[in-house]
Amino acid sequence: MTGKAIGIGLIGLGGQGGEHLRVLLALGQTKIVALCDAGEETLGRAEAAARHSGHEPLTCRDYRRLLEDPNVDAVYISLPNTMHCEWSIKAVEAGKHVLCEKPLSRHPGVVEQAFDAAERAGRFLSEAFMYRHNPQTKRLVELVRGKRFPRGVFAQRRLPGGHGEAEKTVSFSEPCRRPILARLLLL
Repeated sequence: MTGKAIGIGLIGLGGQGGEHLRVLLALGQTKIVALCDAGEETLGRAEAAARHSGHEPLTCRDYRRLLEDPNVDAVYISLPNTMHCEWSIKAVEAGKHVLCEKPLSRHPGVVEQAFDAAERAGRFLSEAFMYRHNPQTKRLVELVRGKRFPRGVFAQRRLPGGHGEAEKTVSFSEPCRRPILARLLLL
């Protein structure tokens, strides 16, 4: 790695946040400068892991405190889904680059507000959506762009419930939903 290490702050350390911290620590090319979680026990485990790897992060339970830290250049946000856009906007407005766990929101207008805020602040905002870089997804994009989509294709996606929401299954088939699929994949 060349140049100054990017100071990374993580907001939300349970589930995916804890897993991302583990990976960042294993890479050894990052500077973990701040950890934040509302849960004291979760925060304590994350702090112990970071210190064991030679980092000395600020630890806090108030997300605003992490965003005020001048050592934090970029933030990884792994909060409950309904909080993703709100804290992504606050982070870019605080001058931080943001990688936010998916989904940013289920509401396109709110997502647009987040990207508009990032553009105004001159900061990078991205949703942690690894499927766009998967070879199978790239092949599917080629098929959609080339209009070589096989007839009768059926796709299904299970959307987990959370925070009082029921789990649901979304299905679509070619040709009636192909424009929607193309729009989702080609964003």
